[in-house]
Amino acid sequence: MISVAVHARGRTADEVAAEIAHALGIEESGASGVIAALRGSWQGTPSVVLVDAVDEAADPYRLIVDLLEPVASAAVRTKIRLLAGTRPGSDGALLRLFGASALIVDLDSLAGSDVGDVEEYARRTLMAAEDPDVPTPYRNRAELAVPVARAVAARAGKSFLVAQLSALALM
Repeated sequence: MISVAVHARGRTADEVAAEIAHALGIEESGASGVIAALRGSWQGTPSVVLVDAVDEAADPYRLIVDLLEPVASAAVRTKIRLLAGTRPGSDGALLRLFGASALIVDLDSLAGSDVGDVEEYARRTLMAAEDPDVPTPYRNRAELAVPVARAVAARAGKSFLVAQLSALALM
């Protein structure tokens, strides 16, 4: 199950790092501070961090080089697994920045995707949890968002893209 999901569209590496730090209980906030904390004596629980729309970040290259690749390459020690989402056809150079720590998976072709993750993604999209400037009737109304997200996920199956487009249309 995903521990923290961050939508990186328009965000800097430091903004993404601050959200990850908050969710994981790391007191540092900027990208360099989070990496220093993880390289230090951080003893958090095994976690899965999803950073979506990496290709839409304010500076995708800096996001990967300064934050995501160091987090991914430290996974054995930190027990933090990183999922980085980009659109199909995004600049292949971005994926190469992850180096040996990258395993590239096309989510739309996965046979074993967890519908629960798609449902959670749809709920967070409906509530615009990562984007407080987006107007949505679901904000702070989980009792309304949860059944809608469940229905979206049931129809989207394993496709995060279909879930996102459906949730955005419903907002």
